[in-house]
Amino acid sequence: MPLLRPEDERFIRESRRDPEEVARQAAALLAPRQALDVLRPATLGDGIAELSPDRGDAALEAHAEAARAGRLSCFVPASGAGTRLFSSLLHVSRAGRTTLADIRALADQGDPVAADALHVLVNIRSLAIWPALEARGCEPAATPRILETLLGEGGLRYDLSPKGLIPFHLYAGAVRSAFIEHAHDAVALTRDGGGGGRLHITVSPSHEARFRSEWERHRRVVEQEAGAHLQFEVSVQSPRTDAVGIDAAGKLVRDEAGLVLFRPGGHGALLGNLAGSGGDVVFVRNIDNVGRRDSSAGALACRRQMCGLLLQLEAAVHRAIRSLRRGLPMASIHPDVDGGWWTAPDPAWPGARGRAHLLDQLNRPIRVCGVVPASGHVGGGPFWARAGDAVPSLQIVERAELDATSATVRAALERSTHFNPVDMVCAIRDVDGRPFALHDFAAAERVIVTEKSVNGVSSRVYEHPGLWNGGMARWLTLFVEIPASTFTPVKSLSDLLGVGHRP
Repeated sequence: MPLLRPEDERFIRESRRDPEEVARQAAALLAPRQALDVLRPATLGDGIAELSPDRGDAALEAHAEAARAGRLSCFVPASGAGTRLFSSLLHVSRAGRTTLADIRALADQGDPVAADALHVLVNIRSLAIWPALEARGCEPAATPRILETLLGEGGLRYDLSPKGLIPFHLYAGAVRSAFIEHAHDAVALTRDGGGGGRLHITVSPSHEARFRSEWERHRRVVEQEAGAHLQFEVSVQSPRTDAVGIDAAGKLVRDEAGLVLFRPGGHGALLGNLAGSGGDVVFVRNIDNVGRRDSSAGALACRRQMCGLLLQLEAAVHRAIRSLRRGLPMASIHPDVDGGWWTAPDPAWPGARGRAHLLDQLNRPIRVCGVVPASGHVGGGPFWARAGDAVPSLQIVERAELDATSATVRAALERSTHFNPVDMVCAIRDVDGRPFALHDFAAAERVIVTEKSVNGVSSRVYEHPGLWNGGMARWLTLFVEIPASTFTPVKSLSDLLGVGHRP
C-alpha cells in the first residue's frame, strides 16, 4: 500500500498489530463518507415501548430466576480519563484566574466555563474530592491553593486519573469512586443463589494496577454491605484494535520518530472484551452514569425489569428457533417475536429455505436498551434505519454517522424524542448456550471518522463501529423508555452537586 513505507510493516507486526488492518482503516479514512440511512426516529409506540406495570412482576421474577441461576453479570467500560471533569477548573487556572473574586468576575462577564468552575469551588466541601484536599491543608476559601493541589505538579492530579477512580460520592466517614459504586450495583443486580455477583471492567493497561488496588481497599466493605462476594474481572483493550489517522495530505499520521501513530480505536474496540467476558446476560453501562447507593433503589428496580423483559424476549425467540428447527411453519413463531426484526420468506421458496431465512434473522444476540426523554442531551439516540437493501431496523445512531446536510435527516433529528444513556441488558449466548461471535453481528461499514488534532496535526481519525451503535447493528433490539432519574451522568465536577449524587 502506498501509504506504508517498507519499514512500517515490521514495526506494525512487532507492536502486535496487523498491517492489513492498518491498510483497511486507511482506506476507510480516504474513502467518501458513507452516511447511515435514517428513516425516522423511534418514538413511543413506534419502536420504543413503555415499562408496563402489568408485566412488571413477571419481569422482576424472570430477573430473579436468572440471577439465582448465576446467568447475570455487569460490564462497564472504565478506561476513560477524568480530564473533562476538571476542564472548567483547568480553564480558569490556565487563564491565571485563581482567586474566587477573579473567577466570579469572569463568570459575570458571561463565561459559562468560569461559571461552572465557580459553582464547583463555592460548593467544594460538598464534593467527595474535599477530604483529600483538606488532608493536604486546603481551606475552603483558599481557591489558589485548591487549584494548585488539584492540578499542579506534585498535586493530586485527578485530571490525569481514570474517571472511574475519581472520588464521586461522600458518605459518613467514607468516599466512593464511580468504580466502587458500580461494584455495589453489580452485587445488587447479579447476586446468585450462592451469594455471588459478577463485574467486568475494561481499563487502559497503565491503570490496571490502580483499579485492582482500589478494589482490594474496598472489597470487604462492598461484600459485607451486600452479604455477598463479587467476582471482579479486568480486561484491557487489545493493541490490535488500535487505530490510525490521516492528515490533510492524505498521509498516515506519524510520531516524532516517523513511526505510524496509533490511538485507541474508540469504545467499539471493546466488542471483543464483551465477547471475551464469558457473559450470558450482561448489564452494560457507562462508568460515569452511577448514582449514590442511597438514591439508586428506583434505578436498580428499573434495570431488573429491563433484564426480565430481555429474558422473556429471549425465551420467545428461542421457542421460535426450536419450532423452526423441528420443521414447523412460519406461523409457529411466537407473537412476542414480531418486533419488526424479520421479513416473511418469499412464498415461492421451498419450506426449508424459508425456515433457514427466518433462522438467520432470529438467531442473533439480543438487547433491551433503556432510553430517556431527550431533554437537551447531546449524543446518540434511537432511530429506525436501513443499511443497503436490508429491512429497516431499530438502531442507536450517533450524529457523527449522519449526513447533516440532508433535509430528511434534519427532520428526523428534530422529531427525535429520546436519548441513549447507555443503559442496556444483553443476551450474548445462542439457543444452545454457546457464545455468539459478536463481531459477526457488527456493521463494519459504520466506522466513525472524527476530526481531531493529533500531535498538533489536523487529522481524520478512525474509530471502530461504536460498541452500542454500529458494533451491535445486527442484534435484535428492543427500546424501552426508562425514567430520566435513572440517568445521572457526570461530565463535570458540578454534576456531582446534582440530584442522585448528593445526600
